[in-house]
Amino acid sequence: MSDKYEYHLPLERQRRKMEAAGLDVDVKTLYTLCSSVAEHMGEVIKGIRDDILNDFCAVHIDESPWLIISKSIADKCGR
Repeated sequence: MSDKYEYHLPLERQRRKMEAAGLDVDVKTLYTLCSSVAEHMGEVIKGIRDDILNDFCAVHIDESPWLIISKSIADKCGR
């Protein structure tokens, strides 16, 4: 599961890694596992999202301005 969601590794690539390690696992099995975990984690995910959105201190937006350099200034700086 961590290869899929933490490292964004496609299921086929995971299957090949497992095959190289001596495990015979079908991609459909990995897909079913991911689907089953997602189904069972639905309430947990909803709870986490609700906690984040309902806690004023947990939501933060960085509104720092970005300095935009005009072409004339960039030319003077050699950019």
